[in-house]
Formats: sequence, C-alpha cells, structure tokens
Amino acid sequence: MEAGWLGFYMLVTGCFASLFFSWLCDRCSGHMKTILVMMYMGATLSTAWITLMLWHGVIPFSTVSLYVSIILSGLFVNGAVPLFYEMAAEITFPIPEAISSTVLVWSNCFFAGIFLLIPMIHGVGTLWMTWSILGAFLLSLPLLLFLRGNYRRLRLDQGQPDPA
Repeated sequence: MEAGWLGFYMLVTGCFASLFFSWLCDRCSGHMKTILVMMYMGATLSTAWITLMLWHGVIPFSTVSLYVSIILSGLFVNGAVPLFYEMAAEITFPIPEAISSTVLVWSNCFFAGIFLLIPMIHGVGTLWMTWSILGAFLLSLPLLLFLRGNYRRLRLDQGQPDPA
C-alpha cells in the first residue's frame, strides 16, 4: 500500500511540475536547455539520495526521507518530459514534430520493456535498478550540456529571421 501512495504522490507532483516548467519555458523562451540541465541535476541528486538510502543505509532510512526523495524525483523527472518533446522538435526542425515525438515514444517503450524484463531473470534482484537510473542521469547530464539548442523553430514562430 505504501508503494502505491509513493507512486501516486510522485506522479501527481510530476504532472503539476510539467505544467509549471512548460509555462516557465514559454516565459523564458530560448532557455529550455538551461532549465532541462537544472532539472536533471535535481533528478540526479534526488535519485542519488534514494539510491544511497537503499544501499546498505549509507543515508539513514526513514519514511519521511523516502517520501521527500521520491516526490522530488517525480517532480524533476516527470516535469522534464514535455520539455524533452519540445526540445526534440526544436532540434529536428524542419522535420515534423510527429516524427521526433514518435521516435521518443518508441525508444522509451523499447528501453522500458527491456528494463522491466531484466528482473524476471532468476537471481538478478532489483537494487541494480536504482543504480542504473542514477547512472542514466549521470550520463544524460554531459549529453545535455553538449547539446546545441538552435531554437530555429522558436524564432520562426516569433517571426524572427532564420540565421541558418
């Protein structure tokens, strides 16, 4: 029952965060990459908190600490989802948004399926999951930093000339 409430609070927080961060990106146009990097730093820290709490008690375990870390993780991770779709549309412009979002959805489903099938292997356990999620965030941060956000689509929507 506790896991259900953790998931509920994580998803509800993520839904509100996605609305807020989408609104924020609209107000701070041209700074989506910066917002995504900050959100993934928060996701990395909150996931590290969860991982270290579950891994031999490096951080003392408490229910309050678990709730706060999971809710923060949901806020940063789920709040970033619409921004990644928008950034993919910006990067792949003039390719239609439907193609870039389809590639994101397909790859997400594919890797999530593999991720969920691995625990079915006898004796694998589940602690590796938190470590692999933390590793994915740590790998994503440098990739986000080196990402070149060109915002050509945004400039076209705003009626500005395209420098390309």
